[in-house]
This record gives sequence, structure tokens and C-alpha cells, in this order.
Amino acid sequence: MDTLVRPRSVEQSRNLGRAAVMAMLMVAKTRGWYERRAHVQRRFIELVLAGAIGTAVVGLIMVRKMPRPTKLAIVGLTLLAAFVFIRATSFHKVDLILGARWLGMKANWIFELGGIGLILIGTLLRRAAPADSP
Repeated sequence: MDTLVRPRSVEQSRNLGRAAVMAMLMVAKTRGWYERRAHVQRRFIELVLAGAIGTAVVGLIMVRKMPRPTKLAIVGLTLLAAFVFIRATSFHKVDLILGARWLGMKANWIFELGGIGLILIGTLLRRAAPADSP
């Protein structure tokens, strides 16, 4: 169940993502590859995931001398950003996967709350660490 109150920026990012999808839909229909859209959608998701992995690697390299909790938070932020971006596309198959239940929970919750959880754990561990610890 979605929360009743959503930050404005999250809603705006979803609207932006949906606008991009609608624009691509129009391009697909006018250029004649709408029938092959599943392949394009799959490639798009692969590119987003590759970008997320690349972002996480670059982020971890940039903070390599920072404490481990900071690195954990970077991974969580990357996971959350990739989830929001892919979720905003609203491809039918993505919606089916995110609506599926894994271990009694919706996959949607696992990805979204997993990213938020990693950020939270990293933050709490960092706050609990002594000021001079790496």
C-alpha cells in the first residue's frame, strides 16, 4: 500500500518518467517499431541496471577512504534510485515482477525498502562509530 503522504520530488520524478515513456510510445508508433517494443524495453532496463552498477562502483571508488557505513549508504542510495527510475517507466512486465510476492512480501517492497534500509543502517552505523574511525 502506498503511503498517504509522498514527498513532492518523488511524485515529480514519477511524472517525469511517465512523460518520457509516453514520448517514447509516440516515437515507437510513428517510426514503426512499436510491435518490437518489448526488446527496446528490455534493453532500456538493462541499461538502467548497468548504469546503476556503474554508479555504485564509481561512488564506492570515490568514497573508498570513507567508513564502511558510508559505502553501505551509497549502495542503498544507488539501489533506491535505480528502483525509482525503473518503476517510473511502468512497463507491464516490470509491474508484474514488482507486484509478485517473494518470501511473503511484494518485490516492490523488497527493492524500495531494501534501498531505504541500507541507507538507514549505514547512517545509524556511521552515527554510532567513534569520530576518528575510518
